[in-house]
Amino acid sequence: MTIGYEPNDPAGRFIAERIALNAHDIGLNLQPVAINAAPSDLRLRHVSLVSLDPETALTGVIDRLNITPPAVSPA
Repeated sequence: MTIGYEPNDPAGRFIAERIALNAHDIGLNLQPVAINAAPSDLRLRHVSLVSLDPETALTGVIDRLNITPPAVSPA
């Protein structure tokens, strides 16, 4: 499995390498690759938080990435 990062983003490369190292610790084989060099199974994305409030920040990330949040059953 691969994790892609933008080739001109040294911080993104470092983060992808760190994620791969941590994944290896639990038995997953994850290889970081530059997005233009090879297709990737996962992709590292930068998303700015819209708020310091956790609920508002998470809602902002969901909206920016166009993700459908999972249904939440009442507790």
